[in-house]
Amino acid sequence: MSVKEALEKVLKALPEERLREVLNFAEFLNGQTERAAWRQFGQAQIARAYGPDEPDYTAASGSSEKPMKVIYDKETSTLSIILRLGKAAKSDEARSGLILDYDKSGGLLSLELLDASEQVKAPQSVEFALGGGK
Repeated sequence: MSVKEALEKVLKALPEERLREVLNFAEFLNGQTERAAWRQFGQAQIARAYGPDEPDYTAASGSSEKPMKVIYDKETSTLSIILRLGKAAKSDEARSGLILDYDKSGGLLSLELLDASEQVKAPQSVEFALGGGK
């Protein structure tokens, strides 16, 4: 019996609620390749934004010497917000089209919004403001 035949046999016996869980997991597995590709894209965006000679962020230094960057790639309609330099150890798709990159300590490095032109009114422009404080 093939794996597909064995799976079909097991699926026939499962209730609808369990089938939904199996479907969600199968969709997750299917998306792993795409998420890996977007993780590589995000790292390429960081390298392009800061250049190849920039030092990585380290927890010991406390902060990056480089400012936060916002990049809109018109060709791919991707909006990247790079909070600080660092090597992404993990990427999560918080929701469809929103990828969060974390360092090995769990600190957030960057956000990537896919299909930004459909979700943001003017992704090619940014208004920056510092809030209150004394």
